[in-house]
Amino acid sequence: MALNVEYLKVIDGLIDRFEFLQRAGIYFIPAGGSVNETPRLNAFGNPAAGLVILSDVDIASDEAHFTGPSGKLLADIINAMKFGPEEVYVISGVKSASSGGKQNTLCALIANELSKLTPKVIVAFGQASANALAGFAPMTPSASGPFLDWKGTKVLQAPCLEEMLENKDLKRKAWSYLQTVMKEFGKTPA
Repeated sequence: MALNVEYLKVIDGLIDRFEFLQRAGIYFIPAGGSVNETPRLNAFGNPAAGLVILSDVDIASDEAHFTGPSGKLLADIINAMKFGPEEVYVISGVKSASSGGKQNTLCALIANELSKLTPKVIVAFGQASANALAGFAPMTPSASGPFLDWKGTKVLQAPCLEEMLENKDLKRKAWSYLQTVMKEFGKTPA
């Protein structure tokens, strides 16, 4: 009986500590858990690639990459930028993963994923993608063109793929910025 009382005191103390840390803005990512508990991102491509793409829109499924109209647009953009599949790493579904008040968990997931990579440039397609990056390390204006600096990595914030499908002028403007990414890799825009 005394052991049970002591055990309950320890558990109560841990719960109090976790609640204190959460109020202080520190969150914990549960190991495992259901899809409803932890946001899920789709990532594919070459983790050693110099170009990382974050996409608000989920453009991949368990069976295929570059699905739907937004996925086709991104595949066309990557091809027009003269990048092969071995030169790109894509993390998609950022917007849906950030819904339901899970922004802190999402930022931690992306931070964990990016900590394994060494990109030269990150292109964030959409506001949720840019916000996810800024959520765990501030981005500052870069001296080199339209880029922002994030932890020493150049970041280009581009419009959401879905918005570009609806607005051709936005697509043209994004293309002019994407050509600066090409130049970073020594690729000549057409």
